[in-house]
Amino acid sequence: MRGVFLIALQLVSALSCGAQVPGTSSTPSPVTTITVTAEPLPVSLAPAAVSVVTEQEIGDAHALNSADLMRDVPFVNLAQNGSAGSLSTVTIRGGKPNLVLVMIDGIPANDLSNLLGGAFDFSSLLAHDLERIEVVRGPLSSGYGSEAMSGVVNVITKPTHYEPDVSAGIETGSFGTFGANLGAEGVRGRFGYKLSGA
Repeated sequence: MRGVFLIALQLVSALSCGAQVPGTSSTPSPVTTITVTAEPLPVSLAPAAVSVVTEQEIGDAHALNSADLMRDVPFVNLAQNGSAGSLSTVTIRGGKPNLVLVMIDGIPANDLSNLLGGAFDFSSLLAHDLERIEVVRGPLSSGYGSEAMSGVVNVITKPTHYEPDVSAGIETGSFGTFGANLGAEGVRGRFGYKLSGA
């Protein structure tokens, strides 16, 4: 009985705050969901401060790697040791780079063998095949371990459709900059594959 009362109380408080509860709205709305909390939730119901870099923003940025995308996320500090392509790490709320857990499609990707003892190098993650980046700020070590004391960055790649497809692109910019990308996906027997590079 106490559990039913708590659920009803949470539902009433969510409705009174103007937050949208999944499944209660009759009109569809473009609510960005976050998956870093282990299940998709609208941003308005997230238990921590969240910033989401959408697929549209990733495309408009024309960034080569994810370090260029993380540079514009609020309350995230990007540290780059040298020119483009050098070690690029992020800190959240003043914590060290190795206290930010980075997941790619929900799989932890922190490198325990690098100089910073567990930081993730964002210069090695190309932006060409990214669908969304979710940044949750705050201590989440109770759910994700000691690497998530400052926050969690969940990088979501574009889904594989397993239909034979090859894509290529090239772009140029000022100061002699240029970029190219190539992607291929399909099915070979019982196995699906997806390759991309930039």
